Amino acid sequence: MVGSMLFVLLDNTSASRLMHQLYSCQSFDTCTDTLHTILQIAHVHHTPARDAIHVAPRTPLSAPVQAALASRGITQPFSHQAQAINALLAGQHTVVATNTASGKSLCYLVPVLEALAADATACALFMFPTKALAQDQLRALRDLCEAAFGERAPCVEVGEGLGRFMVNMPRPCYCLCALMNIITVDETSAAAC
Repeated sequence: MVGSMLFVLLDNTSASRLMHQLYSCQSFDTCTDTLHTILQIAHVHHTPARDAIHVAPRTPLSAPVQAALASRGITQPFSHQAQAINALLAGQHTVVATNTASGKSLCYLVPVLEALAADATACALFMFPTKALAQDQLRALRDLCEAAFGERAPCVEVGEGLGRFMVNMPRPCYCLCALMNIITVDETSAAAC
């Protein structure tokens, strides 16, 4: 079920006062009552919770990828994930825009895992705008690769300046998480993929 969300834009003083009041709220309704009182809100729109829609991708997922998803408690992806997976596996360019924490990462990680299941030397380059996001996605990708491939899991690393990084790798690395603002592609890194 998707829960209720509330968006309010405030200056720092109002935010501090409001947060102090909201800490005592026992429910969403008492929070909205507090907001009405303090901020003189004219309208509140409630979006009711709804059940998630799960859909199997058109192409059945390989056993290693199913094992990786099962390790996260996923038996079938959400409908938006299945649509993206279908498009990516068909070779289509794809853009996914959904709410925070809606599982966008699986939209691109599942096709990469499928490629690795089909060809252990397949190569993926992920580019992220921040180190924190790169590290978060690196951790998720490593966990999925380990669940999918066990001891045969590909090397997954984060790199800054891919040329130097690729030369110093202790073994071939087929999945790299990199920061967008410091990517340099030279002959060494291009040859690795």
